[in-house]
Amino acid sequence: MENQIVKPLETVGGEELLEMQLPPKEFVIEGLLPKGLAMIVGATKIGKSFLSLQVALAVSSGEMLWSFPTNKGHVLYLALEDDLARLQKRVKDMDDNATNNVRFAILAERLHQGLIEQMTSFITDYPDTNLVIIDTLQHIRDNEKKAGGNLYAQDYSELMMLQRFALDNSIAILLVHHTSKTKFRDPLEAASGSNGITAALDTYWLINRPNREDNLAKMTVVSRDYGVSVFKIEMQSNGEWKMIEGQAYEKEKTNQYVSIIAFYLHFFVWADLDDLQPYVTNPTKLIEDIKACGIEPKFNFNSRRIKIELNAHHDQLEGLGIMFDGTRRKGDERLLIFTPITDENMLPYEVKPRKLFDDIKVTIDKLCDVNDDMTTQTYIGQNLDSVVTDDDKSENDITPPVSEVSSLMSLLSQINVNDPDAGDKLVMAAAKSIEAKCAREGTPITPFEDFCKAQEEKERKKKEAEIKYIDVKFSDAAKEISVPAEIKVSLSGKNKIDAAVIFLKAFLLRARLKSA
Repeated sequence: MENQIVKPLETVGGEELLEMQLPPKEFVIEGLLPKGLAMIVGATKIGKSFLSLQVALAVSSGEMLWSFPTNKGHVLYLALEDDLARLQKRVKDMDDNATNNVRFAILAERLHQGLIEQMTSFITDYPDTNLVIIDTLQHIRDNEKKAGGNLYAQDYSELMMLQRFALDNSIAILLVHHTSKTKFRDPLEAASGSNGITAALDTYWLINRPNREDNLAKMTVVSRDYGVSVFKIEMQSNGEWKMIEGQAYEKEKTNQYVSIIAFYLHFFVWADLDDLQPYVTNPTKLIEDIKACGIEPKFNFNSRRIKIELNAHHDQLEGLGIMFDGTRRKGDERLLIFTPITDENMLPYEVKPRKLFDDIKVTIDKLCDVNDDMTTQTYIGQNLDSVVTDDDKSENDITPPVSEVSSLMSLLSQINVNDPDAGDKLVMAAAKSIEAKCAREGTPITPFEDFCKAQEEKERKKKEAEIKYIDVKFSDAAKEISVPAEIKVSLSGKNKIDAAVIFLKAFLLRARLKSA
């Protein structure tokens, strides 16, 4: 040891760590199964294999598992306790439209005798593989205790080999394993073997079905990164498990800093430019410029936190069509560099820009592109039949400055940008925000819901005039009578969005947003 050269530790400072742009956690099943090493644990013949097959079929087809979206890819299923006849029946019962994206093998080598090489070969043949299921763990283990060896160390070493393989190849490996025969308090103590098995896992699923005659079971999910979740699941007649109780999948909301900055860049910096160039600024100036445009965030927009938040959520910014670089300095000044993602620089990035801002721009164009002689019929104000025109200066002609209109876009932080209906939801949120603002300022305005009811009543009367009467026969009466038809109209979906656009138009009649 005296002459041995010891490599110095590579360390990262706290400030450096906060400034790193690290890749987001990747999932095979969003919010439920991240890439890495996972395990399903349960008693013998309790339904573990059925659940693992259900997972395989969902991922291979890109279909949801319960309310959780999957990322489609090839799946390797090592059914080491089954034969092809049993597999055929189970797959037919669960999904007779199964594709070749899920591939089965009933024989495989052990972990130290060629399994790693077999999995490597499979991934080479099917490079979009994102999930390998091994049913069961016991069939691939060495199973020979080394003389004088430590059982915990041996278990941990074997499992870490699989975990490292999963992370190196950007896949999830899902092991199926049995529970121990001893009683347990902690779910992690349920797995057969030493604690070295669960110590190496990234994700752990425990199925607890106390009564085999009852199809209900409790599933506990323990994640290294996301804590503990508990679900009540029920086995169906075809072997599939159905979620009865538990928190449904929720997509992470757009970070507030990301939403405000992205809106500012798209609508005020790059809106009218044909040649989009990187935007270079610093935190203090960025806040000043944003507020100068009238965007007032509904939270403490702190210059010290901007870089930290953008580094932590840079993937969301890329999802909105913007690359962020916060590594450069000019003297002691930290620079923030925002580059629009275009066709020319999109190739290195897996995330393509969302169309949300394009959708919003189209909506704003429709609201704001008003000719000087245009007259707009509205149902807003104290008089539902009022008319707002450029020549009308009545109290119902409410035309807020551009700053107040643009400040509504801070609502984007409350909208999931990955939602295909995000643009419509933003319009609805803007309508309700204007209503609340006018109420605070004492401006006369018909509440949005009352406006919708008026529209519904108008439509109901229109339909009522078209339908006169219908005949109704009562089973306990010997005669037939005629009664007026009951006409019900309810604004929903696209109709309610259109109503919100009309509602907003009275306020945006003369507002001029600088939009592309």
